[in-house]
This record gives sequence, C-alpha cells and structure tokens, in this order.
Amino acid sequence: MSQAHFCEDPGPGVHSARGPMEPFWWALTPPGMRWSRRGFTIEVMLQPSEIAPERVRPLRRTEYDLLVVAGAFEGERLELLSGALVEMTLQGTRHSESVARLCRLLTRGLPDQYVVRAHSPFAATDDSEPEPDLAVVPDEDYSARHPSTAFLVVEGG
Repeated sequence: MSQAHFCEDPGPGVHSARGPMEPFWWALTPPGMRWSRRGFTIEVMLQPSEIAPERVRPLRRTEYDLLVVAGAFEGERLELLSGALVEMTLQGTRHSESVARLCRLLTRGLPDQYVVRAHSPFAATDDSEPEPDLAVVPDEDYSARHPSTAFLVVEGG
C-alpha cells in the first residue's frame, strides 16, 4: 500500500467549532485517507496491476485526437495502440538514418498518387493511431484528418 501527502498541517492553535482541528478533520476524513499532524495522507488501496481487464475501457481514436488537440499530452511521446497510451522509445542514430534513406528511396520511385509520410499519425483502427517509421499513403490533403489507408507501413525495431 503506497501513500501520498495531500496537504499541510493547519498548524497549532487552529480550532473548529468542536475544538482542535485534528479530531474535526478526522471525523470528516473519507475512507482511504487519514489525518496526522503533518496533514492528510492518501492510502492507495488498488494498484493498476490489480484492476481486472474487463473493467478497463480502451481509449477511442477520436477521444485521443481530441485530447491531443487540447494539449493533454504536451511534451510526451505517445501512441494509441489497441486503446492504450504507449510511450514511444527514443530513436537511435542508426535507426533514424535507415528511415531517412528508405524515405528518400521510396519517394524517388513512387508514382505521383502516393506520398511517403515519416513518423506521422496513421488512423489504423478505431482504437489505434500509431506513428510508424514511415507509411506510403495516397497523396491527399491530410490537414483535417490522418490517413487511414496505406500501400506500405514500416515500423523498425
């Protein structure tokens, strides 16, 4: 069971109508919290690993997109995969160089109706929006939506 400090002690001499604060706050403290001289402590009873899988609701791609636009994940490198937010790993120099070379080769050899997108969102399913290393998609205007069809999708390891 882990604990998190919630607020500071109101200090000595602080009283409620019933007397000193400590007994007053103790009476109003909800289950899972306790009062001490240092302040409230929240006792976390349930760990994420203890949540039954049937109780977890996956995030939908449309919800994820709204959260991204709202800035909810500012500064974080995340992908939506099967309804779960997954942190993306940083790319090494060999990986980055391989992707860049492959992008150049594909771009030179593709007909005009396709475009190569690197590290860009791809609307794969209703609950997944990965950012593959590259995707060859129809050459369309994607300023209002992400592509949902691709000729080729590449994700290296």
